[in-house]
Formats: sequence, C-alpha cells, structure tokens
Amino acid sequence: NIKCLIDDDEAKWGCYIENVIVYGGREKIPEAVKKFGIKKIFLAIPNATIQDRSAILDICKKTGCAIKILPAIYQLTDADASASNLGNVEIDDLLPREDISVDNEEIVASLKGRVILVTGCGAIGTEICRQIASCQPARLIILDVYENNVYDLQQKLPREFPDLDMVFLIASVRDSRRLEQIFSLYRPEIVFHTAAHKHLTMMESSPCEALKNNVIGTYKTAFAAILYGCQRFFLLSSDKAVNPTSVLGASCRLNEILMQVFDYLMRSGQLDKLFSPYTHTHLHMLKPTTCQTHFAAIRFGNCLDSSGSSIYKMFQRQIALGGPLRITHKDVTRFCMSTKDAVRLILQASAYTQGGELFVLDMGTPQKIDDLARTLVKLNGLIPEVDIKIEYTGLRPGEKLYEEPLMWEEGMRKTPCQRIYIANSTRLNLDDFMASLKSLFQAVGENCDDIGERLESLVNSYHKAYSLDNVQAEMPDPINNLEQISNRFQIEGEVTAVIPMCKGYINHTYRVETVKSDGQVRKYTLQRINDEVFKNPQELMENVALVTEHMSKNYRLPWAGDRIANQQIIKAKDGQNYVSDMSGDWRLLTYFDSVHSYDIPESKEIFYYSGLAFGSFIKAMADLDSHRIHEVIPNFHNTWSRFRDLESAIAQNRFGRADGVQPEIAFVKDRQKYFKMISEPLQKGELPLRLGHNDCNLNNVLFDDETNLPVAIIDLDTVMPSSPLYDFGDSIRIGTNTAQDDEKD
Repeated sequence: NIKCLIDDDEAKWGCYIENVIVYGGREKIPEAVKKFGIKKIFLAIPNATIQDRSAILDICKKTGCAIKILPAIYQLTDADASASNLGNVEIDDLLPREDISVDNEEIVASLKGRVILVTGCGAIGTEICRQIASCQPARLIILDVYENNVYDLQQKLPREFPDLDMVFLIASVRDSRRLEQIFSLYRPEIVFHTAAHKHLTMMESSPCEALKNNVIGTYKTAFAAILYGCQRFFLLSSDKAVNPTSVLGASCRLNEILMQVFDYLMRSGQLDKLFSPYTHTHLHMLKPTTCQTHFAAIRFGNCLDSSGSSIYKMFQRQIALGGPLRITHKDVTRFCMSTKDAVRLILQASAYTQGGELFVLDMGTPQKIDDLARTLVKLNGLIPEVDIKIEYTGLRPGEKLYEEPLMWEEGMRKTPCQRIYIANSTRLNLDDFMASLKSLFQAVGENCDDIGERLESLVNSYHKAYSLDNVQAEMPDPINNLEQISNRFQIEGEVTAVIPMCKGYINHTYRVETVKSDGQVRKYTLQRINDEVFKNPQELMENVALVTEHMSKNYRLPWAGDRIANQQIIKAKDGQNYVSDMSGDWRLLTYFDSVHSYDIPESKEIFYYSGLAFGSFIKAMADLDSHRIHEVIPNFHNTWSRFRDLESAIAQNRFGRADGVQPEIAFVKDRQKYFKMISEPLQKGELPLRLGHNDCNLNNVLFDDETNLPVAIIDLDTVMPSSPLYDFGDSIRIGTNTAQDDEKD
C-alpha cells in the first residue's frame, strides 16, 4: 500500500503516478513519514551515486522506518532475483565515504595479458578475481579448497566475462604436490595469495591448524612460485598483524616477514638458505632461471560489506530473530572499507611493487562496531534497546579493542596514491630466523603444545591480549583465575564474586566480594599492574606502601572527620605487597563504599573542594623524604623533555601527518620558552624537589555520597619527586576544561 513517492525532480512534485502523489524531494521524507504514517521506505534508485545513496539513507534512518532496497531491472532477469526479493540496506551503505582515487590505466597495464593465479575465493579473493577479470588477463586461475566458493565463481564470472580464459581448481595450499602440479601446468606470472583461515577465536583454540594453513601454506605457495618462474607474488595480510595479540594476528605478521625474507634471498642470490617444504623437490635440482620473483605483502583492515562480513550476517540474523544483538565490547573499533574499494587499492599497490615492500592501505577513519550495529537496527525499522536489546559479551581470546594500521617502529613512506603507504623493512638475523622457522614448522607438524612460545621467538611484537572485561591469559577460565589470585592475599571470608569495574584505565581493575562466616560482606579492589607503564612493580609497590602509610598518619580533611578514606595495601599471605603469576603482577587494595567521582567538574564548588583535597595531600606529603620514593615513570612531568620528543617526532614525520597540523606545531613552538620554566630550576636546585601526586585528574578525588565532599585521594602510583607547581597546573587544566580527557572533538 504505497502512500507517497519522493523524487528530487521538482517538475514531478504534486503530480500523481498511478494515483500516488509525488510529495516532494528527499528533504520531505521526515514530513511524509509523519503525515502518512509510513512504516517502510523503499529505495528505488539503483543508479544513485554512493554519495546520494548515503545522504538519502542518513535522512531515512532518522525516521525509524524499515528500509529496503529495490533491485535494478537488469537484476530481475537473474534466476536468483525477483521483485519480491527486496534487498536490505547493506553495511557498506553505512560507512562514511571518502574519495579513493587510483590509476586504472596503470592497474590494467600491470595485469593485461598476464597469467594470474588467485588463491582463496572468500570475499576479498572473489572481488580480486572480478576486478582482475575486467583487466583482460591472458588467463585467470582460481583456486580454493572450499568447493562452494569455486562453484559460485564458476557460475557467475563466465557470464560477466564470456571471452576470458578461466580455470577453476579445487586445491589446498598445504598440498605440496598439488601446488607443484598446478604451477608446472599453468605457469602463473602473478599470484595473489588470499587463502587463509581467518576466524580469530577458532584459530586461538587450534593454533597448529592456523599455522599449517596460514604460514606453511604461504611458504609452500611462495616456494612453488620461485620454482616455476612466477614474476610477482602478493600476500594479502591484515591489520591484525600489528602488535598481534592472537595466533591469527601472529600468523599474519610472520607471513609479512616471510615475504621480505623471500624477496631478499631472491635478490641476493641466497636461495640456498631456504629449506624445501617438499620432500621430493629441492631448489638445486632445477635449472637456473633468469626470472626474478618479486614478493610483497599488502596489509589492510576489515571489509564490512555484505558479501564478506560475518559481522554483518550475524547482526542481520540476530535482528531477524528479535535479538539480542551481541557485541563483544561497547568501544570496539575497526578500520572499515567496502570490499570493492579495498581491492582497488590492493591492485594499485600491486602495480607499484619493485619487490620486498609491505604496503599499508589507509582504510579511512576507524568505526565503532556498536554504532554500525545500532544504525543497522534502526534501518530495519526497529529501536535499539527497545525492540532489539544490545548485549556486550566481553572481548574474545586474542581480540583487540581496536586495530592499529602500523607498528611504531615500522614508519611509513608515501606512494603516488594517497591511500597507500610502504612500511619500513623488518631487520632480523636471517640465519636465526630460518632456523627458528624450520623448528616451528616441525613443531606444527607434530602438533606440539608450545606453539605460542615458538611464535613469540619469531614475531617479537606478539603478546597475549588482556581485555578490560576479563583477563585473557593462558588460563581457560579467567574468573576462576581471578579468584585464585584473590585468595593469595590476606582477605577475610570466601570469595563470592569478582566484578570488572568501569574505572581503572591504566591498571585492569576488579571488585572482589567475600562473605565471612558470620555473613558479613567484605569488598576489595583487585588490580593487575600495567607493566607497560610501570616497568618495575617492586619499586612501584614500595612507593605505594610508603605513601599510604604516611597518608594514614598525616592526611586529614577538616570536613571529613572519621569519613576520611585512606587507601591501604592488603598484603599477600607471604607478606609481600603484591603477587605474580603467568598473567602478570597483582595487588589488592581497600575498597571504598558510598563514594563517587566526577570526570568533569559539574560546579565551581566541586572543583574548589577537589583543589583543597589535592592541596591537603601535598601538605601531608611535605615531610616525607622525596629521596625515598622511586621515579617509576622517568621524566613524567619534564615538559622540556616532552618538547624535545615532539621536535623529534615532527622531524621524523613517520605517519606523514606533520603538514596537516602546522598551526598546532607553531602554537607549541611559540611557547617553548615556558617549557623550561619549572624543569630547569628544579634541576639547578633553585626550586625544592617535593613529592607531588602528578596526576591531578578530578576523578582521582572520591566524594562522599551523603555530603558530596571529598573524602579520599586515589591513584597513588604516580606520586614521585617533582614540584607542587605541576600539580597546580594539572588541576587548572582539569578544572577549566569542559570536556573529558579523551574527548576526540
């Protein structure tokens, strides 16, 4: 029952088509929804530009209506399409659109007339095949171990490109003889290697299978490329390779290193350092060839469109079932791009290669998965948290809160395309690397249990993940592990609950609840000490012990009386101030009930009393010898040192961003004279060295629920020798700022 039509053509406004009025242009959509009681909106502009489509969807999603996409007329001729088969709004319609400019002529020139092999026919592999097919290769060889993927392409591609010579093969990259057979028969000149396991959680539980397919399979395919004179070999990698916290990410990073190693050995004539993954073929058995195989890796982020995103399919399935919509964490962000756009950049990068590069694609602005999910709910005509509940399940083993495009030490070089960069090469001891790699392959073949440790020896940046919701250590049950840790301290009663706390950004923080034999409930604060920030937990806890003991005797607030709440360390059963296990270093502190904190000052009074609380703290610390306190974070408030670090970062310009922030750089440089104002007199002894809190955030002051007055100062880890002037300046910064510290705008 169509109520009205919308069209941007003013000449049609007020006209009737089949007795249905053309109500107006797109700006009239909200008004029409209210006037006619619209429940569903059908988008029937198949030829609309991406920008127009996104703009219209932005209007529609605010109406609360369900939105469907009408197929184009040509689609209705396909057996799998009908007028009743209306499409949903796809997730790539929700992504912000940025211009992606590539040199199509250069791409075509690099692929035209070539024999090209694509391994893996998932979303990326399929789109690579489709775009390569349009570049008129001499032959396109498509390989996958999964027959359904190959079959789907075999049904579709010949209809789109009837004149193209295509070969569809079922094969595993783990099968040495099959690979050699294919390379020997078809002699591919270019290989795009996408075949890999990609499910993060499953690879965590099956690390040997991950490496057999992802790493050994890559090695075997690259080895075959050398054996049979392939000219260019491209590995498709992932941003999970950056500081990997999962087996999947570590396998991606190891593959990137492999590409640089293969290319170096080829260029330097040291192919004898390679070990053959085949028992029946060795490099020295082959006749010398003048062909040089160029190896390169291309790293990119998530492609969140409907054809390739399990996230999209999962969300739509959960919405269809009425919810709940399950997301691992509210703040999970990912670099997102449509598969088509990503492949355009992949092919452009492949045209640039000279050998040995690690290309890094700029995937645009990271997107919060929570925002995308909620928008998808709205576009189905539903209301998040009302019609469809949102549940946060906690980060999975090996999963990151956010992905990084580049490791700091890699640096970046520009290419002619603004969305493609080249990372610096990895430096390593080649002999040690090859020996460790061979040992890893043998261990994987034997399904050994120490694969994680062996991976760490090859991928230095690989480390296990710790989430904000639970501790993902080697233990299968994190909560059980937290209970075990809690029981190593001198607690009263039996542990009944360990609950993640929303505060505690530096150290992962939990509330431990116990019940005594008489039924009394006790609460404690359990924290894992962040060893990335605090390199020496022993010195840190010596500081905290001295400061808390001194505060208990000297810290007073005139209005607090017996409500004063000085934090205390709960000692371990062995008498130490902290305990250690495989998951890290842990401490237990007193827990404060009936208190609250503020992230930004809601009134002048709150800021005023927080200043009194910090001032009283500095006064209480005045007679504690600063020389007894370790400098656990060197140069923490040395502004001149920070300024020199900034100058160094600008000079290196590793991410190519300096040109875009010149006004901000000039602002800082114009004020450099102020940066020595405190640090230099301190060094010369002209200002006294005293103990300061050094982190005077408003949320480090706890206010009493009843009186709304301060009763405690917390976060004592940063108490170090400095100057009260730093604390004063830090407080002023917090009090005059109307936004939170991590505000992005």
